[in-house]
Amino acid sequence: MKTIFTGLLLLCFCISSMGQNPFQKRKDLKKQNKTVLKATQANDQPTSVVSEWWNNNAWENPTTSDYTYNGEGQLWIEENPHTKITHTYHANGELTESLTQNWDGMDWVNFSKHTWLFDSENNQSENSYSTWVLGAWEYSYGYRYAAMYDGNGDTTEEIYSEYNSTSEQWEENEENCWKTDLTFDNGLLTEQVEYSRENGMWVIGMKTLWFYNVSDILESALAYEHDGTKYNLMGRYTDVLWEWWDPVGHVETSLIETYTQQSYGGPAFPNEEPNDDLHYTNVEKVEATYPSGLGGGTPPMTVEITQTWDGSVWEDSERWTWEQMADYESYFDEELVGMAWLATDYNKEYNTPILMYHQGHDYDASGNLIYGYKDSQSYDAFGNKTEEKNESHDGDEMWAISWGSMYNYTYDGGTSKILIKVTQNWDSNSSMYVNNMRETFDYTPTNLNALEQSGIKIYPTSFTSNIAVKSALEGTAYFYSLTGNLVHQQELNSGQTNISTSSFERGYYLIKIVTPRGEFIQKAIKH
Repeated sequence: MKTIFTGLLLLCFCISSMGQNPFQKRKDLKKQNKTVLKATQANDQPTSVVSEWWNNNAWENPTTSDYTYNGEGQLWIEENPHTKITHTYHANGELTESLTQNWDGMDWVNFSKHTWLFDSENNQSENSYSTWVLGAWEYSYGYRYAAMYDGNGDTTEEIYSEYNSTSEQWEENEENCWKTDLTFDNGLLTEQVEYSRENGMWVIGMKTLWFYNVSDILESALAYEHDGTKYNLMGRYTDVLWEWWDPVGHVETSLIETYTQQSYGGPAFPNEEPNDDLHYTNVEKVEATYPSGLGGGTPPMTVEITQTWDGSVWEDSERWTWEQMADYESYFDEELVGMAWLATDYNKEYNTPILMYHQGHDYDASGNLIYGYKDSQSYDAFGNKTEEKNESHDGDEMWAISWGSMYNYTYDGGTSKILIKVTQNWDSNSSMYVNNMRETFDYTPTNLNALEQSGIKIYPTSFTSNIAVKSALEGTAYFYSLTGNLVHQQELNSGQTNISTSSFERGYYLIKIVTPRGEFIQKAIKH
């Protein structure tokens, strides 16, 4: 069975204009993001981070956050003296929940949670944020995507909903809902029906019939619009020629040479005559060229010229240039005014291991550049983000930073192990980056996982005057300084034992818990 072409877009035929079509390759260029701390996903995983904030000329207010990882090496628990965040993951490796709890002096209390759900195809079906109110979770905001799939795993229907905090209900955002019914004959798509969403119901919109030649190459299509009771023929695609036809990917990966859009003006339903050429009027014609060759199915440059019919001849009206290079993709739109091509829009997505950016240009009615914007992210050799910023200009190509952050790393020799990370934010008054936060990473191994599995819990691991140990069995807690001196010894009862640490000096401690189940060690810090 041939693979279907999933890139088909909604056909919007009308007498005067025909909208998006299945031959159009254009799609939105979107900003991309990468994970910030790659070292924490490799072998070098910090077990704690001390965060300090810049105040005038000194780093102040140090706060320690302890990190614990699950068996897959994913961040499991982040904990500081005031806040604890527990992460849960889906089988596909994506986050499904981040639970935030606050310390009330005796125990961790639910505060908020961020939830991500996935459907049977591992696509995200919910992204929501909830807060803990009077012993129950209440949604604050969220998005849901309910999708249906065909036997090939292609999406045929999607209902998009948003949580309305005022009505406290999930409400459909009908503009972003869509549904498509596909019919196949021997692996070839022959019918496509599009629906819109109105008042919680699917409403039939457009229907497209696809036709192929004896070589199973798409050569024409008919488009119908539903008026509530019946389908009415609106137009067709004809004179379709392909520069290169992909028998596997079909329209989605094939390269068009030319096609013509025509509107239908013949007898109405039920006496339509779709095969009579005399009933059609030319609307638009598209001709594509590939100046740099086909690139093995991915041409470096595609130029499409759209022509409109003036009643007797075709006239150029728009030109679209699409570049697909190894490190960037760009779209450039122009319109013909008189004898000159005037720029109307430009978008570029640049993507390399060390630099990513999304860039766009706006033009006035005369094709003059009047505004430019760029969102960029830079990375070092280890894949850690070193800078992110938003820039713009007013047509003079003199880029000015409107927002930005710079990240400076100190590594352990030539390894990817991060020892210190300093964050600097852009200051528009001085036009320079200024210190904001310093993070010092520690990699001393802990066995909090073993503690949790053995029914032992020590909290908070960043403490001041008290620390608590929960244990299912009786035992003993030993507090050692990092130099190996025994600072304190405490007998543990079954349940919770509160330990006063007011006499402890500030610094790191190793806490050894001894029970009939064995010995366990946890690192903690006193502020």
